Amino acid sequence: MERLLKIIIIFTMMSFTILSAGEWKNTGALNTPRAGAAAVVWHGKIFVFGGKSLNNNILSSVEVYDTLTQTWDSTIVKPFKKKRYNTSAIVWENKIYLTGGRTNNDVLGSVEIYDPVQNKWEEAQDLHEEREGHSVNIFNDQLYVFGGQESSFNYIDDIEKFDPQKDEWTDSKLEMENQRSAHFAGVYNNQYFMFGGYYLGLTNTIYKTVADSDGYTWAPLGTLSEPRAYGATVQIDSLIYILGGETPSGKTKRVEIYDAQNDSLYFGDDLATAHSGMASVVLNNKIYLIGGFEGSTNDIINDVMVYTPTVTAITGENIKQPSQILLAKAYPNPFNGRVKIDVKIPLGEQVQINILNVLGQNIRMLATPGYLSGKYSFHWDAKDRTGRYVSSGLYLISVKTKTQLQILKITYVK
Repeated sequence: MERLLKIIIIFTMMSFTILSAGEWKNTGALNTPRAGAAAVVWHGKIFVFGGKSLNNNILSSVEVYDTLTQTWDSTIVKPFKKKRYNTSAIVWENKIYLTGGRTNNDVLGSVEIYDPVQNKWEEAQDLHEEREGHSVNIFNDQLYVFGGQESSFNYIDDIEKFDPQKDEWTDSKLEMENQRSAHFAGVYNNQYFMFGGYYLGLTNTIYKTVADSDGYTWAPLGTLSEPRAYGATVQIDSLIYILGGETPSGKTKRVEIYDAQNDSLYFGDDLATAHSGMASVVLNNKIYLIGGFEGSTNDIINDVMVYTPTVTAITGENIKQPSQILLAKAYPNPFNGRVKIDVKIPLGEQVQINILNVLGQNIRMLATPGYLSGKYSFHWDAKDRTGRYVSSGLYLISVKTKTQLQILKITYVK
C-alpha cells in the first residue's frame, strides 16, 4: 500500500486525465416532447422553456422538474407570451431571461423575463437583431448575447449586452469575427469560449476572447475532433462539456470536454443515443440532457437523461497539456475471463500498457512503446507474466505515453 501511495503522489505531479466508464441513465420524461427548448436551474429545480413539439407545434409552456419525485410539472409556471424554439435562457440577478428564438416562420428578437419569486412574466426591450441559435452568457459581470442567425445565410456580427437599469440592449465593441449559429459556448475566468457551430455549413474551430488594450479580441485555440453544431453545452468549473449535435455524418453520441483552465480537449463518455437540439443543465453535480431531435427523421423526443461526471482534470505546474488526448476504456467491468482495453493513441505518441495490483506492482505488460497513432484493442486474460491466473479482486490498468497517463480500475471475478 505504501508503494501505491507513492505512485499516486507521482501521478499528481503529472498532467493527465482520469477517464472511467460512466453511464447516461433515463430519468423522468417530459410531459410534452420538445426540441430546441431552453433550460435553467433555479433553487434546486430545472425549468424548461418552449421548444418545438409534435406536428410542428411551437410551445410557450414551461415544465419544472423536481429531483425528489423525478417528475415534471406543467402547471407551476404560466406560459410566456411568444411561442419559440431555438431560444436561449439564463438566470441573472435572480430572474430568468428568455431571449430570441424562432416560430415556424419568423426569427425573433423578443426578450421575456420571468420572476420566479413573483411567478410573473414581463417583456423587456427586444434585441437589436432577431436571432436564433445564439448563446446567452454572463460575461464581464454583464448579460451578453453572442452569435446566432437571422436567416439561413445571415449570421449575426453584433454582440449585445443588457442594461437592466435602463431596460435596454446596447451593442458591444467586441464583435463576432467568426460568425456562428447553434454553436457550443461557455465562460471561464472572464473569457468566452466558442466551439463549432454553423457558418455556411458545419465548423469545428475553437475560439476564445482575450483581453487587450482595446477591450477584447479573439484567439484561435484549435479544433474539435470533427465539425459539429446544434447540440448542448454544460459547464462544471473549468470543464465545458460539448454534447451530441449534428455532424457531417448525421447526429452524434460524441462527448468532448474542454478544460478552459489548460486549453485542452478530451473525450468523455458517449451519450446513450445520438441526438441534437437538446436543452441541458447541471444540478447537484449531475448533467441533465433534455428532449431534442432523434434519428434521420428528426423525431422529437421527451427523453431526459442524467449523468454523473467521472472525468477529473488533474494538472501540475509548468506542464503543457497535449493538443490531443490519450483515450482508453476497459470493459466489461467487472470481468470474468478477459477484459478488453480500447485505446486511441494521439499523433506523435507511443503507448505502453501495464497491469498493476493494488500494491502498485507491475504483474503484466500488455503493450510496449512502438504503436503508431490510431485506435487499438488489447485484451488481458487475468494471467500474470508467468502465465498464472491472478486472484479475484481490484487491479489497475496503466496506459502511458511520453506526455500522458491514464489509470483504469478493473475488478476480476473468478
